[in-house]
Amino acid sequence: FFFKQKTAYEISACLVGSEMCIRDSVQDYGQYHTQSQTRKISKLPYKVLDAPCLQDDYYLNLLDWSSTNVIGVGLENSVYIWSACNSKVTKLCELPENDTVASVSWSQRGSHIAVGNSCGDIQIYDVVKNKLTRTL
Repeated sequence: FFFKQKTAYEISACLVGSEMCIRDSVQDYGQYHTQSQTRKISKLPYKVLDAPCLQDDYYLNLLDWSSTNVIGVGLENSVYIWSACNSKVTKLCELPENDTVASVSWSQRGSHIAVGNSCGDIQIYDVVKNKLTRTL
């Protein structure tokens, strides 16, 4: 199974606030040019999300950030979602013990998430209703 990789344009459209590269337009003798500002990055984390048992495998896609500012994480045989707006963690689903999450990917609108498993099945969940809508 494969999920569509996001283009740079799609990624930049999803970024908000401090994730965006900050640029200022400066007028110089009738011409506009862009100057990059140096960002100061704090040495202390703003938020720390604990993800125990996160598999370190290049071929797995176990973390995805939606356009609605929600992060989906696949940990072993379960998928959790974390809302950046209210810092709430919800367990979306749990696969059978002999199966593991291989990939998570949000829809463009951020209302559905696709969960791929190690058996090759893809499950589509409606996150608003917290319900499985389709299995492929």
